[in-house]
Amino acid sequence: MVNADQLSGLVTLANYDMESQDNVKVRFASGCGQAVLYPLSDEEKGEKACYIGLTDPSARKVIDKEQLSFSIPYSRFLELEQEAEGSFFATGTWDIIQRRI
Repeated sequence: MVNADQLSGLVTLANYDMESQDNVKVRFASGCGQAVLYPLSDEEKGEKACYIGLTDPSARKVIDKEQLSFSIPYSRFLELEQEAEGSFFATGTWDIIQRRI
């Protein structure tokens, strides 16, 4: 579950080390399809897309109005974890944003 600031950081990180800049997707599905099934399917196929989810109205009614999900195939998560230390997360800009999270 992420708020807008967290989503901003994760979307940036998900594209940080990739040649293309379309590595985060929002696809139509139920809340669990967006948050769980798409990333699991991508993991099985060796794909690296990350997903913004819980846009389904049936899911929205039971979560905080300021939150969405951000889901990552596990192998991609491990890559992002390695990239985080040398990324914008180590900048003064992120320090300012992080204070309000």
